[in-house]
Amino acid sequence: MLCLEIEEYKMGHEVETPEYQGLQKYPGILATIITLAIGATFLGALYQGAQHGNHGAHDGHGEASHEEGH
Repeated sequence: MLCLEIEEYKMGHEVETPEYQGLQKYPGILATIITLAIGATFLGALYQGAQHGNHGAHDGHGEASHEEGH
């Protein structure tokens, strides 16, 4: 693989820029993967909670049955 070194000139002085490799080269990829994983976990938990919430209303644990007991 051909790697070219890029040199910058600032105020007449030669400055070498660091060469990044791997995830340091593209930090946004790691942030995107982490965000998608957390989002998928949250949406999965939300979906599971919604599914269990629908069944709980028919078991006599809903608000209406609670008011009848008082």
